Formats: sequence, C-alpha cells, structure tokens
Amino acid sequence: MTITNLSTLALSLLLISGCAATDNTNQADKPTNTAVATTCEEPRPQICTMEYRPVCATLENDERKTFGSACSACGNGLVQAHRPGACED
Repeated sequence: MTITNLSTLALSLLLISGCAATDNTNQADKPTNTAVATTCEEPRPQICTMEYRPVCATLENDERKTFGSACSACGNGLVQAHRPGACED
C-alpha cells in the first residue's frame, strides 16, 4: 500500500469511529432528585445572556417556578435558590 492509501484508510477509520452510537443527551441538563440547590447571591444579575438552560427556582413564598437560566432566575428578587431542570408539576 502507498502512503496515500494508508492515509486514506486511517482517515476513514477515524471518521467511522466517530459515528459510533453515543448518548448525546447532556446529563447536566436533566434534573435529578440529588441536585443540590444553588442559592442566589447578591448583587443580583442585571443583564443575562440568552442562554436556555432551564432551572426550577424556589421563590420567597416557597412557590416553584421554571426560569430559562440560572441568571434570569437570580435576576428576580423573589428567587431564593434554584436547581437544574424545569420544575415538575
């Protein structure tokens, strides 16, 4: 085999190995019962990016509400803490 053929074979094997079945879900995005609540700290954020990574926030009155991100949750003065993932009904 020539160097070109070996290079092509090696590249093909590399590309094929990248197609192996994998679980593409991000485990950090899934709420779990063991998720630790993160307390919002002062000063509260004034501006947040448009990132969408939902969190379940606990408000002062113990009500729970889903926010689009931890930043947007803590930007709300009524939020005390938040956990990863949307609130379950």
